[in-house]
Amino acid sequence: MDGIGFSEAEKRRLLGQADDGGGGSSGRTRNARADVARRKRQQQQLRQQGSHDPQRQRQRQQQRLGRPPSSTTAPAATTATVEAPTQRDAGARCHGTEAEAGRAKASECPVSEHGTKAALEATSSDRTSQDATQTSSSQAPVTTNDQVKGVQQTQQQQTQQQQQQQQRSSEEPKMELRDSEEALVLTIQAVEQRKREMEEANKRRQMELVKAIQSRKMKAMTEAAKLNQVQAELATLERSLSTDIALLRQRIEAACRDFNMAKGRFEAAEKEYVAAKLDYHKKQELKDQLTEHLFIIIQKTEERKAAKLEELMRKIGAEDGDGAALEGAQQQQRGAAEVIAAQQQQQQQQQQQQQPQQQQQQQQQQPQQQQQQQQQQQQQQQQQQQQQQQQEGDGQ
Repeated sequence: MDGIGFSEAEKRRLLGQADDGGGGSSGRTRNARADVARRKRQQQQLRQQGSHDPQRQRQRQQQRLGRPPSSTTAPAATTATVEAPTQRDAGARCHGTEAEAGRAKASECPVSEHGTKAALEATSSDRTSQDATQTSSSQAPVTTNDQVKGVQQTQQQQTQQQQQQQQRSSEEPKMELRDSEEALVLTIQAVEQRKREMEEANKRRQMELVKAIQSRKMKAMTEAAKLNQVQAELATLERSLSTDIALLRQRIEAACRDFNMAKGRFEAAEKEYVAAKLDYHKKQELKDQLTEHLFIIIQKTEERKAAKLEELMRKIGAEDGDGAALEGAQQQQRGAAEVIAAQQQQQQQQQQQQQPQQQQQQQQQQPQQQQQQQQQQQQQQQQQQQQQQQQEGDGQ
């Protein structure tokens, strides 16, 4: 017996039960209904299993919609009358089996247009079978052999149609089961493959993340080491710079003190030098004036002497003595003039000697002045450097 649908033995048994007559028809119908219910439960389970594959469901629906609907026509036994009770029972059994087959087909088909058509056909066949039993029970006219043959032919046609329908219904669940099993196997394999792929991808990503984290950590460590090294170098430079600056400031302060002291001494010496130079020039001018005045006085006295001598010589009137006196007076005048000229020459020589000394003094003063200017410039530069260093120290 197959897992789905009716087997050939069951089909023969059901057909034999439909052909046979007698009082055991109710038990056989109950057995048939139980088989149909069991098949129905199996088909529902298969549908639930195959409902996970939407593509397979769409294919099945298309196949079912494309399948030609089963044409169940009302049997001729509904209009014909059966004479014997055995013939009435046979007709009822035929109608019952047809109705059960329609119900089975309706249960096999899923909820679709074809399933609703099969269910409507099954209900119509039930109604026609009930009408046939009622008419057969109410009317009991005598039938002929032709009518019996027609009934048998219709029964044979119905049995053939039922067999075809049962074959189709048994083949369809088998195909559906195979398709569902294949689909399940394929889906399971696909899921497992997808799972493996996802696991491999996750492993790769985890490895990449671990590598990236390690590389980032190494980079961070190297950068931190570089930063620490740079900070240490900067600290050493700052310490050396601070020590150099402190030493330079101390030296600059000492140099400034020495410079101020030397400047005070120089200013005092310069003032003393200027005062001494002024005093020297004043005294030199006074000496020159006095010497000139002396020369003038001597010259005037000599002139007065010469004039007096001339007057005396005139008074005495001695002619011989006049020439000698005049010569003596002239000699005296000449001597006085020579003395005056010698004194003037000495003064000129002294002035000439003083001029190189003055020039030397001026030349000596010029480097001193230049040195003073240079010192002033150096002081200004040092002051500027100190200001800059103070500004830098304040900024740091």
